Amino acid sequence: MRIARLSPVIGERFIYTMQDSLELVLTDGTNTAAAGETTTAEAEEIVEAVQNGVATQRSIRFIAFQHQPLMSDKPLETPVVGKTYRVRWNGQRVYDGNVSDAERTALDAYVRHDTGEPDMPTFMLTERDFTRGVPWEIPADQPAPFARGLHERASITLTEIDRSLARFAIEQVMILELRDEKVPITLRGTIVMDIASARITSVDVEGHITERTGPVQEAHMTSHQTFTYPR
Repeated sequence: MRIARLSPVIGERFIYTMQDSLELVLTDGTNTAAAGETTTAEAEEIVEAVQNGVATQRSIRFIAFQHQPLMSDKPLETPVVGKTYRVRWNGQRVYDGNVSDAERTALDAYVRHDTGEPDMPTFMLTERDFTRGVPWEIPADQPAPFARGLHERASITLTEIDRSLARFAIEQVMILELRDEKVPITLRGTIVMDIASARITSVDVEGHITERTGPVQEAHMTSHQTFTYPR
């Protein structure tokens, strides 16, 4: 099966929701402590500019947002809720207008990819021949769907075609950099894509530590994302 890649369209609008969490158990050999990171968000995004098939400018209107960074004991301020921001990509991420430090920190925690995901997963799942049940093994020097493309190894397998939807199983070993340690976490999950529009509708991922490294004894990561395209 091959899904044709369709360029984003100026004026295209979708509602993005996400619930991400990362939980770690750390030890120094004597004492043990837990640390976690959570992000919950809902926002309306509108594509405002497209270049070479990539959305290079979009507006983000926050409906809800909360982020607690790793190793922090409380969530960040949430000055972005109810506001609309314009994000551009010209080789680096640019926020138009006057953005406070607190807003910038929140935006950096939210923005899913410099060129606006779901571009990376969409790019990888389109214009490629997939055979059901046969994994595509992705070399480490090529990008993978999650964690900004970085990985030690990854694979994508077409598992099901259900009328207008295609389901893909994803496995990716990402590297979490914590202090001076590099912690491998194996992610496994499912991406659902609408075949006709070549748009991702949902992403569900769960991850666990691949091997105990340094002070990190346990790691558990979950991510649930949905993309709703109003008609």
